[in-house]
Amino acid sequence: MFSSRFFWTAALGYLLLAAAAAWFFGGLPQLGADPAASVRDGGTAVWAAVLMVATLGLLLTWGVLHRAAVRLAGITESAAARELGEPLWSAPPASRGTARNLESAIDSMNRQLETRIEELQRKSRQLQESTERLETVLGSMVEGVVAGSFGPLHPDVVAALDLDGPCLVVELDLRGVLGYADYFIVCSGNTERQVKAIHDGILLGMKNEHGTLPQRVEGISQARWILMDYLDVVVHIFTAETRDFYRLEALWGEVPARQLDETALA
Repeated sequence: MFSSRFFWTAALGYLLLAAAAAWFFGGLPQLGADPAASVRDGGTAVWAAVLMVATLGLLLTWGVLHRAAVRLAGITESAAARELGEPLWSAPPASRGTARNLESAIDSMNRQLETRIEELQRKSRQLQESTERLETVLGSMVEGVVAGSFGPLHPDVVAALDLDGPCLVVELDLRGVLGYADYFIVCSGNTERQVKAIHDGILLGMKNEHGTLPQRVEGISQARWILMDYLDVVVHIFTAETRDFYRLEALWGEVPARQLDETALA
């Protein structure tokens, strides 16, 4: 990892310096003592101190050289990776335990997400049911308010009929028979265009004279059978062929009926 030649050279130098220091200091006599004993004891202590210093120096040299070798090896690897175009650092491969922990965490998140979705769907169904009930209640309230505000519209609808040419108009009295209307007015035109004109006359007459619009209108696109719902009175406008086919007056033949002529509609 590092140069052994340099290390052993440094070690030999430390030993030579230690030997020279020991020889020099070991030859000095101690003051006030036997010269021979002082030389012997002093030489032993100095040799021990020098050897300790030499050992510490060798360890310090080894540590410095080892650190330098490690940094040099890192620089060499970085340079080689840069030349080859490889990344300078790569994450260590995940262990099997890490992969299992990740899969367990993903499964737990999926279960929590499914539970949350089911809860949201349940709340959505509850909200839809509440909305439907609210619409039903509001619809009933609106119908009651409209009926109570405008009162019976049958005379006004009859007065709004403006027919071009002769037309058979029949009024069916359904009071006590139906719950949603008191009268049916059945009339017809010779053509689809005339049926549409009858519808427009009733619509504009009720709107301009009374500010009232029908609650619903059906069949306006084909104009063979147009139904106009004014709550207590429902107007059925047919073409001649459609009226003969459905025979609405015969279907309600048991209820009171009267024929209205043009003079009665004025």
